[in-house]
Amino acid sequence: MLSVLSVVVPLLAYVGILLPGVPASMGLAARFSLISILLVIVLLFYPAFSVRGWIGTLLALSVTLILFGLPLSGLWGSGMSNGTLIGGILPWSDASNYFHNAQLLLQGDRLSAWGSRRPLCAGSLGALLGITQGSLPVTLAVLVFISAAACFLLTREVQKSHGTAAGLLVLAIVFLFYRRFIGTTLSESLGISLGAAGFATLWFGARRTRINTALFGIFLLTLALNVRAGAFFVLPALVLWGVWAFRGAARISRYFLLGGTAAVFLGFFCTMLMLRLIGSSESMVFSNFASHLYGLVVGGHGWQQVSIDHPFLSELTGAARTKKIYALALDAFYAHPFGIITGAVKSWLHYFNPRGGWGAFGFITSSVYIERLTGAAVRLVLYLVSLWGCAYCYRHRQLGHNSLMLAFVMGILLSVPFIAPMDADGMRAYAVTIPAAAVLAALGAGRAMRLIGTVMKLPPRSHGTGPTGSSQPVIIFGVVLTLFVLVGPVATRMVSSTAALPRSRAAETLCVRIYDGARLVLVEDSSASRSRIPFIRLSDFRKGLEKFELLYPGCAQALYGLKSKTVIVSGLEVVRGTLVWLIADSSKIPDRGGIVRVRRHRPSDRVLRRYGFYYADDIRKISPTSK
Repeated sequence: MLSVLSVVVPLLAYVGILLPGVPASMGLAARFSLISILLVIVLLFYPAFSVRGWIGTLLALSVTLILFGLPLSGLWGSGMSNGTLIGGILPWSDASNYFHNAQLLLQGDRLSAWGSRRPLCAGSLGALLGITQGSLPVTLAVLVFISAAACFLLTREVQKSHGTAAGLLVLAIVFLFYRRFIGTTLSESLGISLGAAGFATLWFGARRTRINTALFGIFLLTLALNVRAGAFFVLPALVLWGVWAFRGAARISRYFLLGGTAAVFLGFFCTMLMLRLIGSSESMVFSNFASHLYGLVVGGHGWQQVSIDHPFLSELTGAARTKKIYALALDAFYAHPFGIITGAVKSWLHYFNPRGGWGAFGFITSSVYIERLTGAAVRLVLYLVSLWGCAYCYRHRQLGHNSLMLAFVMGILLSVPFIAPMDADGMRAYAVTIPAAAVLAALGAGRAMRLIGTVMKLPPRSHGTGPTGSSQPVIIFGVVLTLFVLVGPVATRMVSSTAALPRSRAAETLCVRIYDGARLVLVEDSSASRSRIPFIRLSDFRKGLEKFELLYPGCAQALYGLKSKTVIVSGLEVVRGTLVWLIADSSKIPDRGGIVRVRRHRPSDRVLRRYGFYYADDIRKISPTSK
């Protein structure tokens, strides 16, 4: 009963943060501030995580869920727009493409060629959207909850072996990376969830010499890298690590060699099977890697270089485009074979650059001057303690978890040339292995603190000062998440069906499926004391377009002109399966999701037309269901 209570109360606290909502300034501080987050973790989290027993679990899980919930709550009250969302809720750009593919799956269709690049991610989002009855806000809240739970379990595992301070440093680093993606439908949410769960499982298996647990951890990490592509060379490095670490009296562990190879193969096989069951035959898995490879081969000029060198590629799509880019990369290698070396060196230099942006901890930054200085200092310290952690792990490599860290380091470094930091967009391509990088920094920081304590003649502390409970929750969490990722998308497509709608003869008429929460209602400032989705004050919406305008100036200028009592809806055109954006008077949009028939006209603005916007003149509901 008490163990159940220690989970239910934190969940209620999480819901309590989201439902009424906190002031947007408080939530956005958790999303963007650095100093305040570090102070909160030191002053509030350390006491909470130091308590043992079920009360300790209740307190620690509660503060973790609240921390992860604050950026989401703040986002929903901000009206903020950027490169991945509009108005704090509507997915945009890549996030919009994942949302579009999730809607296709819920309609019983296959994923598009774009969504089929990562079928596990788009499929899982569709399954989750189906479970939540088509509610976008609830879906986003569940994604954040899963990520928070995974990070909490990883923190507990590190806390058990190396103390509360080390565990909280891991939590802080992972949160500082992930908070940028909170509230979006991007692949980073599920990738970091599986990555944290996989590393926690591996950590437990390495410390306790549990070979099957370690193999399951490798399988989870393989799934994570199939959800969010990243440092793939980590996988063979981990197999080689296990062959040596679990060898016993033999020269190598043949059992781990076979099991590890099978775990990696099974992870990729599941992706290919998912592609066959729900994906498009016109796409290739990880097709965007071709552009990265070309950029590496021509000297590390980035993934966009292939489009600059070969403009004709804009005429190709799907698998044909991908195959052509691979052929161009091979030709470039034959023409300049040393270009790949130049590109690799450039990538490693960027990865080890502590000045921000592209480095291993480049996501720790801020636009505020004092926090920018603090971020630079934090990044430098993290580089130094990570180096110290590497030295310590090598010196004590006979311990399973230390040799595990060395394997991760080697795998990440070998992967860097193929996922160049300059292309990684704030290191998002490293989402799956960020937990491992955080643990390495925590190990080095722990050794540094011990040295400082020795110099200052402070009394020594126990190495592992955290709770001593079972690690079974980590394994259970990994199993449940695996089943959801692998079974959920297929089951969703099987139980879903395309609505039988007659094609309208009127060219200006569309049948659109809209989902609960996938809308913004712009209101006058005088009619609402604060913004809260779906009702966003006009001043907040326009102020929130400032960052969006830097990336999409034409579209932003058109959105600036929208008036109050206007609704923006992101939906799926049922007959053609295309993503559409509707702009309408708030009185014309149904309160609940469902299928509507829309009489519309195209905007005069060419930019809005290009992104699929329509003005809705009349909306009539056809189906009451939103699934």
